[in-house]
Amino acid sequence: KAKGGLFPGHIYLLVGDSGSGKSWLSLTCMAEATIDPDFQDHRLIFNNPENSVKMDLERFFGRKMADKL
Repeated sequence: KAKGGLFPGHIYLLVGDSGSGKSWLSLTCMAEATIDPDFQDHRLIFNNPENSVKMDLERFFGRKMADKL
């Protein structure tokens, strides 16, 4: 859409090498969605099957985002 790059209600898969920033990009997009009124009623799912993301989500992205995931 003209105001952004992700559409509500869609699933997005990021593919790339280890350490390329896929997790950081997806978490940043999710943090942005938690403050966007257009996404207020959406459920956000961060699938971390390899359990590789060890960062403190609340520290980097705030309590609202950490609670929403």
